[in-house]
Amino acid sequence: MVEESVDLRKERAKSSTSPVELEKLAEDKDKDVRYCVAKNKNTPASVLEKLAEDNHDYVREAVAENANTSV
Repeated sequence: MVEESVDLRKERAKSSTSPVELEKLAEDKDKDVRYCVAKNKNTPASVLEKLAEDNHDYVREAVAENANTSV
């Protein structure tokens, strides 16, 4: 099975409305995919909480800017 390209995963992360898919994409090895999940307005708060602990600053910043992030 061929792995899906980073660009395709980023597109899914940007446009998905599925909490299950967003949760899977939030665990992606590529930081840019996780960033796109953090920016997605459909990402549930529970997924954003996990991304708030990401190793990369700009993923955490995107979480902070997402309206679904609890204060």
